[in-house]
Amino acid sequence: MKYFFLLYLFLFFLERTMAMSYMPIPFERQLEESDGVMEGMYISHEYKKTDNQIVTIYTFSVHKFVGFSSNEIYNQNNFQIMVPGGTWHNESYHVEGLPQFSKNEQVVLLIKKAKRGFQLTNLGLGKYVIQTIDRKKVISSSVFANHNQLGNIDYNEYVRLVNKVFKQRFTGFSNGKNVYLQNELPVEKNVDRVPASVDKKTINNSNSNSMNIFWILLLLALLGSASRIYSKKNK
Repeated sequence: MKYFFLLYLFLFFLERTMAMSYMPIPFERQLEESDGVMEGMYISHEYKKTDNQIVTIYTFSVHKFVGFSSNEIYNQNNFQIMVPGGTWHNESYHVEGLPQFSKNEQVVLLIKKAKRGFQLTNLGLGKYVIQTIDRKKVISSSVFANHNQLGNIDYNEYVRLVNKVFKQRFTGFSNGKNVYLQNELPVEKNVDRVPASVDKKTINNSNSNSMNIFWILLLLALLGSASRIYSKKNK
């Protein structure tokens, strides 16, 4: 019985650790996994309950976007995304990895289209904050703010990558109508949308993850063998 209890504790803490951990993904690959990008300002949020699931709906004012039609984003001050979790009549449902937003925060959101609206690509990984660091405009990952690649992406480089992946310029608003922003960087042509190249650091991270999985499986096998031996001795 002792071995089963230890196994339960091990699996519990393993689940908690995996739930709270993120792996850095190259920004270009994150764009490729997204259906669109929205740049704007956070306004408010509200909680709802749909199909016995508590969700939080965040509302933003849109500055510009790409990957969406004019029928999908037509109200400049009412772009909404839905994420799981929240509070409803004193009932709380917490989901690890959800982003936090501050009033009037300037953000870049990587978006996935869903049946009931828009969602963030990979939850917290889909949020970037627009900042000015040393007089240079950058976007910074809300999860990996100190990462050497994701924590300080030059704003012009971000625009270039968006144009490259989606093969179109950002769309903004003028007199309440969608218009292409002509002052953006030119769109790169004749470039296939292929997965971003994997650098050495990413390969090393993948190898490290494979080793971790190997040791976890080995430990589970040993615990299983020990429990069988223990059961035989007590027959």
